[in-house]
Parts: sequence; C-alpha cells; structure tokens
Amino acid sequence: MLRVENIIKTLLIISGLFILVSCSLIEPKVVEATVLVPQTVVVTEIVERVVTATTSAATITPLTTPAATQSTQTVSQSTTVTEPGAATPSAFVSQADTNRTGNGEMQNGLTGWCMPLDSAAPGDTDYGRYGMPTAGRPGFVEDGVNTMHIPGEYCTLVFEFSSQIGTGGKVEVKQIHNNLTFYEVELVPSASNPNVGYAHLYHNYIVNPPLWGVTYLIEAVDANGTTRWSGEIAFQKTQPDLCWDGSTPDPVTLWCPKKDW
Repeated sequence: MLRVENIIKTLLIISGLFILVSCSLIEPKVVEATVLVPQTVVVTEIVERVVTATTSAATITPLTTPAATQSTQTVSQSTTVTEPGAATPSAFVSQADTNRTGNGEMQNGLTGWCMPLDSAAPGDTDYGRYGMPTAGRPGFVEDGVNTMHIPGEYCTLVFEFSSQIGTGGKVEVKQIHNNLTFYEVELVPSASNPNVGYAHLYHNYIVNPPLWGVTYLIEAVDANGTTRWSGEIAFQKTQPDLCWDGSTPDPVTLWCPKKDW
C-alpha cells in the first residue's frame, strides 16, 4: 500500500513538472485591437465681424477742378483730389468775403445762399416764403454761371417751378465729368407756394471742399422721377492772395511753395 502511494506521488510530481515546462514553452498570443479615435477638430480662430450702419460711400471717380487764378496771371494749374466725402475740410480755411449784397436770386428760377461756418441748423422755416436769412451770403451769377459763396455751414437752394412740385422730391448733386450722383437731399415743398421747393446741402465737398472752387450739376427731381430743374452751379471760395510765384496757396493748409533761394 505504501508503495502505491509513493508511485502516485511520484506521478503527480512528474505531471506537475510537465505542466510547468509546457506553460513556459507556449508563446503568448498577441491580440491586435484597433481603436478608432474620433477626428480632432482644431479651431484656430473665430472672427466676429460687427457691421455698423454708415452712410454709403460715393462710388465715383476722382474729380479734377481748375484751381483759382486771376485773369492777369498765365498760371495754368489743376488740383486732383479723391472722391467727395474722402477728405476733411481744413480748420484753417479763410472765411468768405461778406461784402456781396443781394437776395440770392440767380438764373432760371433759382435762388440760393450759404450760411457762415458754425451757423445754427435751418430748422423748419419755410424758405419758399421767407427767403434768405439775414446772415446768409447770397448766391450770384458770374460769367453766366449760378454761383454759391462758400465756405459755409450749409447752403440752401430754392427752386421755382412752372407747376406744383408736391412731396417726395429730391435734389441730386452730380459730378459733371461722369454724371454720377454722389449726394442727394430732400426737396421740401413750400407750404406757401406749391410751385416752390427748397433743399439744404451739407456735404463737405459742396459747402467746404479742399478746393478753391468746384462746379456740380444740380438736378431737382419730383416724386415721379421727372427732372424739374437741371443746371450747373459753382461753389466758390473767396479768391486768395497769390503766392510769391503767382500760384494760389494750398486750399487746405493755405501754404505757398517754399523758395529755393
């Protein structure tokens, strides 16, 4: 009996050793697993653009306007500037000559005047009835052209038509060389005379441009789109004293060319 037990123990020991040797010889099985990683989205920059309401810019070509000269001078000069609205008028501008008199009546049913710089707004006055204010600088006709005397805070044009104008009209200001409108304002009908309408002009390139003078095509249009008045109007500053070389000073800075000697 003891011999049998020894044999069994011996067999168990041999079996255990065999199992250990077998396990050590078996190569571990490699299990490959593919893990799908969601695509990473990198947000580099988010730009928020805030658009505020502004007056639409004039889409017109640059204008060329002859500079002021005296009839006794033979200097030929022109000044090219950017489109209306693109420049700020000078703070050093010379005030207009106030010696001219009159009520502002010009040609073809047009009356007009400009108010001095820093004047109060026109308010609700019916200018078709009351006409030019006391401080107004009257328009005039020079060399056959209706002319407004600038610089000014604003200029007023009064149109007398052959029939009633009604509401809904407008006054358009155009550059002569390309006939493009760059500025328009309401044509206000007079309550006292249905055949009269008036408009106030505030644009810098009209009432105080960086030029000694400029001429525009002005059109008064009724609510139906019919042109009721059309003509050229010059906006002219008081002529400056000429520089040492016979040229006009810069219209913005009032500077003259430097002498080289």
